[in-house]
Amino acid sequence: ELAAAFDLARLSKAPARFDETQLRYWQKEAVLSASSAELVDWFNQSAEGQQQAADWSAQRLQGLVDVVRDNIEMPADISAWMCRLSTDALIIDAQEGTVIQAAGEAFFREALVQMEANHEGFKAFAKAVGQAASVKGKHLFMPLRIALTGVAHGPEMARVWGWLGQDCCRARLQSALNYCVDGAQAHAETV
Repeated sequence: ELAAAFDLARLSKAPARFDETQLRYWQKEAVLSASSAELVDWFNQSAEGQQQAADWSAQRLQGLVDVVRDNIEMPADISAWMCRLSTDALIIDAQEGTVIQAAGEAFFREALVQMEANHEGFKAFAKAVGQAASVKGKHLFMPLRIALTGVAHGPEMARVWGWLGQDCCRARLQSALNYCVDGAQAHAETV
């Protein structure tokens, strides 16, 4: 039936068009529709995965993929998030550093105080920090996001909070405080 309706004269003669935006859109859709196990296999077969994944169990890698799924387009993205979210070190660039410094010492001191209260998840923690430091909106969430992930945009913070755990979150907040106190390069790795 399909073959009967096919007509070579109706095929376009226009050259193929390369549209990176469209390719990225479909790549993102493919990643979002894949299961976590499929994404882990895809990563492990990539050049990035073959370089990095040996130190990671399949379960740990799948956990990371679940955290950063919305921020993955290519295997290199998984690799970058592995580096960002697998250490207590705060890794930031100069632009993110200015946000950390603008938030100031008092903000991060209060965040560290609130860490001791063992809040039930990131939302409760952020709310407590906001109330204690008298900040809200982007002045609350942006410094916390950068202190915990090293970047201004990324995965949902509740998932990052759970992935990092209390000790790592505390260490990163302490690094952000030290960054404010001692200067940009003293306590954070820069990209």
